This record gives sequence, C-alpha cells and structure tokens, in this order.
Amino acid sequence: MDKRILLLTISVFIILVQSVRANPQEPSVRVLTNVWAPYINPEQEPLGRAAKVLETIAAYAQKDIKWRYIPYRDAALLLEKQKAELSYPYFYTEERAEKFHLSKPIFYLTSRLYFNRHFVSSEQADNQYSSLKIAKVAGYSYGEKIDKIVENAKQYETEEDALIALLNNEVQILPMTEGVMNNLLDTRYADQKQLIMPVKNVNDESSLHIMASKNDVGEQLIADFDKAISMRQNGEDIKLQPLQNLKQKVDLATLVTSEGFPAILGESENQLGNIDYFTIPIGTKVIVLEWSQKILTPSSSDRIYKNMMDTSKVVVLNGPHVGKELRVKNMHIQLEP
Repeated sequence: MDKRILLLTISVFIILVQSVRANPQEPSVRVLTNVWAPYINPEQEPLGRAAKVLETIAAYAQKDIKWRYIPYRDAALLLEKQKAELSYPYFYTEERAEKFHLSKPIFYLTSRLYFNRHFVSSEQADNQYSSLKIAKVAGYSYGEKIDKIVENAKQYETEEDALIALLNNEVQILPMTEGVMNNLLDTRYADQKQLIMPVKNVNDESSLHIMASKNDVGEQLIADFDKAISMRQNGEDIKLQPLQNLKQKVDLATLVTSEGFPAILGESENQLGNIDYFTIPIGTKVIVLEWSQKILTPSSSDRIYKNMMDTSKVVVLNGPHVGKELRVKNMHIQLEP
C-alpha cells in the first residue's frame, strides 16, 4: 500500500513539473508611469486607454506588466541613472532619443495651447500668445513644436495645478494634450469648461513611446516590445511652484425673464458689423465674462431702467447656444449663490 502511494505521489509530481515546463510563467517587467487621465488612470481604477494598449502589446511580447506610479520627471531620472527598466508613455523628442532607448510609435495625440477667455481675448491669444505668461508641467513634453514655445514657462507639479493657475489668471497660456484637458474640465471643472479655449493654428500631433535605460537590458526590452508592436500592427531637480488652490471665482448665472420681457435675447455682432439676435431658453446657465459699465459704476440717479436695459457679455454653458459669447440685458442675469 505504501509503495502504491509513493508511486502515485511521484507520478503527480512528474505531471506537475511537465505542466509548469509546458506553461512557463510570463516574465514580469516593471513600468514606471503616472496619472494622465484618460490615458493613464489613477491606481485602483480601471486601466486608461494608453495602459490598455501597452498591456495588449505586452501580451504579444509574452511579458507581464507591473505598474509603478511615480512622477514622470523622476521616472526619467531613474531611467537615466539605470535604476529602472521602462517608463511610459512619452512623446518623442530628439533629446530623449539621445538619452534613452525609445520604442516604435504606439499611438499619436494632439497637444494645443489653451487660454482663459475670461481674462484674455481670442485675438490676443491667437496673435500674441508668446508675449503672455505661459505655464507648463515640470518634466513634460507636448511635442517638439510646442516645447519650443513653452521652453521658459513657469513650471507646476501637475496638470491640474497648472490648469488652476490658468483659471486663477496667474498664467495666460497653458499647453496640454487635448484628451487630458477635456477630461480635466469634464470631471473637475465642468462649470468653467466654456472659458477654456485653444489658441488657433497652434497644435502638435506627436507619437508616444515606451522609454528604457540606455543599456543592454533596456535595448533588449525595447527590441522585444518593438517586435510585439510590429506583430500587433501587421534631470535635475526642478524648482516647482507650490500646490495650487482655486481662488479665482467666476460669476455663474441663470438667465431669467423679466416683467414686460417674456423672451430672452442674446446679441452678437456678425462679420458685416450688424447685430444678430438669438432667442435663449429660460433657465440657461452662463458665465458673465464682462459686466456692463452701468453695473460696475455708480449712477447719478435712482432711475435704473437704463441700467437694466444695458447688456453684459456672457458665455453660454448649456442649451442650443452652448459656447457662444453673447451680450444679454442685465435684467435677465440672475447670479447663482
């Protein structure tokens, strides 16, 4: 009986060993990254778009991704000191290509310059952006074209810090990847989304890559991932600005009817210099961009009819005219508490 048990044990052991040999565990590789929603989501949340793409490529390379979250500037320094394996995602720049091994392009994104039309006019932003105060995130690239524009910009720790600075009018121009800006505005600053506008004719569509230390290990890892990509497709410490708190308040309002004026009209000057009138639904949300002088300055009498008939400039936040800048009679503007 003991002999039979021994033989059975040996047989089971042999089967297990053969099974392990037939199905070897995929080697794991640690990838440094950081939150860059919606492409890299925070830890404990579902994978972002870029993370999903890399995990798919890793499956072709027969590797298991182990994510570690760390600021991108620190990730690059660790790669440079050869104390890490890979980091992702990074825009291509000539400087990075000289210092690191970069994979083949994995995907492309468009970055733009943005301004806050509460404080800066479209004409000023489009034609004089280089003379305005510019922000950027430390250690980030926005594509080589925009990098040259923002080379001497004021630096912030995170994209949200930099966006808050733009909303506070501490800076007037901010570069950001389109998807990241839209995600931040939609999820954190929806009430002020219509204030943030892209500068016309300034954008950079660039490729994003995996980055590895410039040594034999890094070279081999990039070669493995490049092969997988093809198969699938057949610093120095930087002085940062302190953490930002949103200080700049906006005048959020609801448009209402007034006695004798059952309809709300918005005025806009057309290209011929004439006034176009838009009918605005009751209850439409707006942000007041520019109060009329009748509101801002004292009157010489208590007759307020002209004050109420004067117009202030607003940007529409919802409804059929969302995004439009219109002039609306003061009597229709009811500030939100």
